[in-house]
Amino acid sequence: MTNRKIIITTTTGRKLWYEKDLIEMGMEPILVPTIEIVPINRDKLTEIIKDNDYNTLIFHSQYAVKIFIEEYKKFFLPSELNKINIYSVGKKTCEMLMNYGVNSIYPKFEFTGDALFNLIKSDGKDNLKIFFPHSKLTDEKYIINYKTLSELKNLVVYDNQIPRKIKKIKDFTDIIFTASSTFNNFIKIYGKDILKDKKIFSIGRITSKAINNAGLKVYKEPKESTIDSLLAEIRGDLL
Repeated sequence: MTNRKIIITTTTGRKLWYEKDLIEMGMEPILVPTIEIVPINRDKLTEIIKDNDYNTLIFHSQYAVKIFIEEYKKFFLPSELNKINIYSVGKKTCEMLMNYGVNSIYPKFEFTGDALFNLIKSDGKDNLKIFFPHSKLTDEKYIINYKTLSELKNLVVYDNQIPRKIKKIKDFTDIIFTASSTFNNFIKIYGKDILKDKKIFSIGRITSKAINNAGLKVYKEPKESTIDSLLAEIRGDLL
Protein backbone atom coordinates (compact mmCIF):
# COMPACT_ATOMS: atom_id res chain seq x y z
CA MET A 1 0.00 0.00 0.00
CA THR A 2 1.12 3.56 -0.72
CA ASN A 3 -0.85 5.21 2.12
CA ARG A 4 -2.31 7.53 -0.52
CA LYS A 5 -6.05 8.11 -0.47
CA ILE A 6 -7.38 9.48 -3.74
CA ILE A 7 -10.78 11.11 -4.17
CA ILE A 8 -12.56 10.51 -7.47
CA THR A 9 -15.18 13.18 -8.13
CA THR A 10 -18.04 11.61 -10.01
CA THR A 11 -21.76 11.57 -10.76
CA THR A 12 -24.34 10.25 -8.31
CA GLY A 13 -24.95 6.52 -8.82
CA ARG A 14 -22.21 6.07 -11.41
CA LYS A 15 -19.93 3.03 -11.19
CA LEU A 16 -16.33 3.69 -12.19
CA TRP A 17 -14.45 0.94 -14.01
CA TYR A 18 -11.05 2.39 -13.11
CA GLU A 19 -11.56 2.25 -9.35
CA LYS A 20 -10.00 -1.24 -9.37
CA ASP A 21 -6.96 0.10 -11.26
CA LEU A 22 -6.26 2.55 -8.45
CA ILE A 23 -6.61 -0.22 -5.88
CA GLU A 24 -4.13 -2.34 -7.84
CA MET A 25 -1.70 0.59 -7.70
CA GLY A 26 -1.93 0.44 -3.92
CA MET A 27 -4.10 3.53 -3.53
CA GLU A 28 -7.34 3.84 -1.60
CA PRO A 29 -10.01 5.33 -3.91
CA ILE A 30 -12.80 7.41 -2.35
CA LEU A 31 -15.83 8.10 -4.57
CA VAL A 32 -17.29 11.55 -3.95
CA PRO A 33 -20.36 12.48 -6.04
CA THR A 34 -20.35 16.17 -6.93
CA ILE A 35 -22.91 16.02 -9.75
CA GLU A 36 -26.45 14.75 -10.04
CA ILE A 37 -27.78 14.48 -13.59
CA VAL A 38 -31.33 15.85 -13.77
CA PRO A 39 -33.19 15.45 -17.10
CA ILE A 40 -35.14 18.52 -18.23
CA ASN A 41 -37.24 19.62 -21.22
CA ARG A 42 -38.61 16.09 -21.73
CA ASP A 43 -41.72 17.31 -23.58
CA LYS A 44 -39.64 19.29 -26.07
CA LEU A 45 -37.31 16.33 -26.57
CA THR A 46 -40.28 14.05 -27.25
CA GLU A 47 -41.60 16.51 -29.83
CA ILE A 48 -38.28 16.70 -31.68
CA ILE A 49 -37.88 12.91 -31.69
CA LYS A 50 -41.43 12.32 -32.99
CA ASP A 51 -40.95 14.91 -35.74
CA ASN A 52 -37.81 12.98 -36.80
CA ASP A 53 -36.68 15.96 -38.85
CA TYR A 54 -32.88 15.59 -38.61
CA ASN A 55 -30.22 13.55 -40.37
CA THR A 56 -27.31 14.24 -38.04
CA LEU A 57 -26.89 13.88 -34.28
CA ILE A 58 -24.12 15.35 -32.14
CA PHE A 59 -23.45 14.15 -28.61
CA HIS A 60 -20.95 15.70 -26.21
CA SER A 61 -21.62 13.31 -23.31
CA GLN A 62 -22.86 9.86 -22.45
CA TYR A 63 -25.64 11.44 -20.38
CA ALA A 64 -27.05 13.17 -23.44
CA VAL A 65 -26.91 9.84 -25.27
CA LYS A 66 -28.78 7.99 -22.54
CA ILE A 67 -31.49 10.62 -22.13
CA PHE A 68 -32.00 10.92 -25.89
CA ILE A 69 -32.08 7.20 -26.71
CA GLU A 70 -34.25 6.23 -23.74
CA GLU A 71 -36.85 8.66 -25.09
CA TYR A 72 -36.21 7.65 -28.71
CA LYS A 73 -36.91 3.99 -27.85
CA LYS A 74 -40.51 4.88 -27.02
CA PHE A 75 -41.16 5.59 -30.71
CA PHE A 76 -38.40 3.96 -32.78
CA LEU A 77 -35.84 1.17 -32.62
CA PRO A 78 -32.35 2.48 -31.71
CA SER A 79 -30.99 0.61 -34.76
CA GLU A 80 -32.84 3.17 -36.93
CA LEU A 81 -30.18 5.67 -35.90
CA ASN A 82 -27.63 3.73 -37.95
CA LYS A 83 -29.21 5.35 -41.02
CA ILE A 84 -28.08 8.87 -40.07
CA ASN A 85 -24.83 10.70 -39.28
CA ILE A 86 -23.74 10.55 -35.64
CA TYR A 87 -20.76 12.39 -34.16
CA SER A 88 -19.61 12.10 -30.57
CA VAL A 89 -17.11 13.58 -28.12
CA GLY A 90 -15.26 11.12 -25.92
CA LYS A 91 -14.65 7.40 -25.87
CA LYS A 92 -17.31 6.75 -23.22
CA THR A 93 -19.92 8.63 -25.25
CA CYS A 94 -19.08 6.46 -28.24
CA GLU A 95 -19.27 3.28 -26.13
CA MET A 96 -22.67 4.31 -24.76
CA LEU A 97 -23.98 4.66 -28.32
CA MET A 98 -22.66 1.25 -29.29
CA ASN A 99 -24.19 -0.29 -26.17
CA TYR A 100 -27.55 0.78 -27.58
CA GLY A 101 -26.73 -0.88 -30.91
CA VAL A 102 -25.81 2.35 -32.69
CA ASN A 103 -22.70 1.66 -34.76
CA SER A 104 -22.84 4.34 -37.45
CA ILE A 105 -20.70 6.83 -35.54
CA TYR A 106 -18.30 8.71 -37.78
CA PRO A 107 -15.70 9.04 -36.53
CA LYS A 108 -15.86 6.78 -33.50
CA PHE A 109 -15.08 9.79 -31.32
CA GLU A 110 -13.00 12.92 -30.87
CA PHE A 111 -11.57 14.02 -27.54
CA THR A 112 -12.94 17.58 -27.49
CA GLY A 113 -15.83 19.58 -28.87
CA ASP A 114 -13.41 21.80 -30.81
CA ALA A 115 -11.82 18.79 -32.52
CA LEU A 116 -15.24 17.37 -33.35
CA PHE A 117 -16.43 20.65 -34.88
CA ASN A 118 -13.32 20.83 -37.06
CA LEU A 119 -13.80 17.25 -38.18
CA ILE A 120 -17.47 17.72 -39.10
CA LYS A 121 -16.48 20.85 -40.99
CA SER A 122 -13.68 19.08 -42.88
CA ASP A 123 -15.97 16.13 -43.60
CA GLY A 124 -17.87 18.48 -45.91
CA LYS A 125 -21.23 16.69 -45.95
CA ASP A 126 -24.03 18.68 -47.59
CA ASN A 127 -27.58 19.34 -46.41
CA LEU A 128 -26.99 18.47 -42.79
CA LYS A 129 -29.96 18.87 -40.47
CA ILE A 130 -28.36 18.67 -37.04
CA PHE A 131 -29.93 17.94 -33.69
CA PHE A 132 -27.67 18.61 -30.70
CA PRO A 133 -29.09 17.50 -27.30
CA HIS A 134 -26.79 18.76 -24.56
CA SER A 135 -26.12 19.82 -21.00
CA LYS A 136 -27.21 23.12 -19.49
CA LEU A 137 -23.50 23.81 -18.96
CA THR A 138 -22.54 23.41 -22.63
CA ASP A 139 -20.43 26.31 -23.88
CA GLU A 140 -22.48 28.58 -26.16
CA LYS A 141 -19.61 28.64 -28.65
CA TYR A 142 -20.41 25.10 -29.77
CA ILE A 143 -23.97 26.06 -30.61
CA ILE A 144 -22.67 29.06 -32.56
CA ASN A 145 -20.10 26.88 -34.35
CA TYR A 146 -22.59 24.17 -35.32
CA LYS A 147 -24.96 26.79 -36.69
CA THR A 148 -22.26 27.78 -39.19
CA LEU A 149 -22.32 24.23 -40.59
CA SER A 150 -26.00 23.85 -41.35
CA GLU A 151 -29.51 23.99 -40.03
CA LEU A 152 -29.35 23.31 -36.28
CA LYS A 153 -31.79 22.33 -33.59
CA ASN A 154 -30.35 22.26 -30.09
CA LEU A 155 -31.96 21.45 -26.78
CA VAL A 156 -30.81 21.38 -23.16
CA VAL A 157 -31.81 17.89 -22.02
CA TYR A 158 -30.16 17.78 -18.59
CA ASP A 159 -28.72 19.87 -15.79
CA ASN A 160 -25.61 19.11 -13.71
CA GLN A 161 -26.88 19.82 -10.21
CA ILE A 162 -25.30 19.48 -6.80
CA PRO A 163 -26.28 16.10 -5.28
CA ARG A 164 -29.07 16.09 -2.72
CA LYS A 165 -26.98 13.86 -0.46
CA ILE A 166 -23.54 15.26 0.36
CA LYS A 167 -20.76 12.86 1.32
CA LYS A 168 -18.54 13.80 4.25
CA ILE A 169 -14.84 13.88 3.42
CA LYS A 170 -12.10 12.83 5.79
CA ASP A 171 -8.38 12.62 5.09
CA PHE A 172 -7.11 12.29 1.53
CA THR A 173 -3.85 12.93 -0.32
CA ASP A 174 -4.88 13.11 -3.98
CA ILE A 175 -7.94 14.01 -6.02
CA ILE A 176 -9.13 13.41 -9.60
CA PHE A 177 -11.28 15.83 -11.59
CA THR A 178 -12.59 14.48 -14.90
CA ALA A 179 -14.66 17.54 -15.85
CA SER A 180 -14.80 21.22 -15.02
CA SER A 181 -18.33 20.69 -13.70
CA THR A 182 -17.16 18.13 -11.10
CA PHE A 183 -14.52 20.62 -9.95
CA ASN A 184 -16.86 23.62 -9.82
CA ASN A 185 -19.45 21.70 -7.80
CA PHE A 186 -16.76 20.32 -5.48
CA ILE A 187 -15.71 23.89 -4.66
CA LYS A 188 -19.32 24.92 -4.08
CA ILE A 189 -19.81 22.03 -1.66
CA TYR A 190 -16.49 21.79 0.17
CA GLY A 191 -14.63 25.05 -0.59
CA LYS A 192 -11.14 25.22 -2.06
CA ASP A 193 -9.11 25.35 1.16
CA ILE A 194 -9.59 21.60 1.51
CA LEU A 195 -7.47 21.19 -1.65
CA LYS A 196 -4.39 22.94 -0.31
CA ASP A 197 -1.31 20.69 -0.35
CA LYS A 198 -3.25 17.97 -2.21
CA LYS A 199 -2.13 16.45 -5.51
CA ILE A 200 -4.74 17.50 -8.08
CA PHE A 201 -4.99 15.33 -11.21
CA SER A 202 -6.95 16.89 -14.09
CA ILE A 203 -8.35 15.06 -17.14
CA GLY A 204 -7.51 17.85 -19.58
CA ARG A 205 -7.19 21.47 -20.65
CA ILE A 206 -10.72 22.70 -19.93
CA THR A 207 -10.81 21.14 -16.47
CA SER A 208 -7.31 22.47 -15.70
CA LYS A 209 -8.39 25.96 -16.73
CA ALA A 210 -11.25 25.88 -14.21
CA ILE A 211 -8.86 24.68 -11.49
CA ASN A 212 -6.27 27.35 -12.29
CA ASN A 213 -8.91 30.08 -12.44
CA ALA A 214 -9.85 29.19 -8.87
CA GLY A 215 -6.27 29.92 -7.81
CA LEU A 216 -5.27 26.27 -7.45
CA LYS A 217 -2.44 24.36 -9.11
CA VAL A 218 -2.89 21.24 -11.21
CA TYR A 219 -0.36 18.61 -10.19
CA LYS A 220 -0.57 16.56 -13.38
CA GLU A 221 -2.57 16.59 -16.63
CA PRO A 222 -2.19 13.95 -19.36
CA LYS A 223 -1.40 14.92 -22.94
CA GLU A 224 -4.46 12.97 -24.09
CA SER A 225 -7.79 13.68 -22.36
CA THR A 226 -8.68 10.09 -21.48
CA ILE A 227 -9.00 8.10 -18.25
CA ASP A 228 -6.33 5.67 -19.47
CA SER A 229 -3.85 8.51 -19.95
CA LEU A 230 -4.77 9.98 -16.57
CA LEU A 231 -4.20 6.60 -14.89
CA ALA A 232 -0.80 6.42 -16.59
CA GLU A 233 0.12 9.78 -15.02
CA ILE A 234 -0.94 8.56 -11.59
CA ARG A 235 0.92 5.27 -12.06
CA GLY A 236 4.07 7.16 -13.06
CA ASP A 237 3.79 9.35 -9.97
CA LEU A 238 3.91 6.26 -7.76
CA LEU A 239 7.22 5.02 -9.19
